[in-house]
Amino acid sequence: MELLSAKGIDYCKLEKLLKDKQWYEADQQTWKLMLKASGREKEEWIDLENLESIKKFPSEDLLTIDSLCMHYSNGFYGFSIQKQIYKC
Repeated sequence: MELLSAKGIDYCKLEKLLKDKQWYEADQQTWKLMLKASGREKEEWIDLENLESIKKFPSEDLLTIDSLCMHYSNGFYGFSIQKQIYKC
């Protein structure tokens, strides 16, 4: 699986955690990577109320995280599945 990143982020550790079914650790790693991709490591939170902040989150990174989660959880975890649940 190709692990694309607009910010040069290495997703290998996340992939290993997901492959090993270490869900909690993978969740923690995902959060760290999302902070890094959004440039909010220092703040330790992502401003979800600021639409411009959300628009700046690199789509390549979002798709990589989602693809990894969907693949290694057999479709149980990932942003795509959360979106489907939310729509119901």
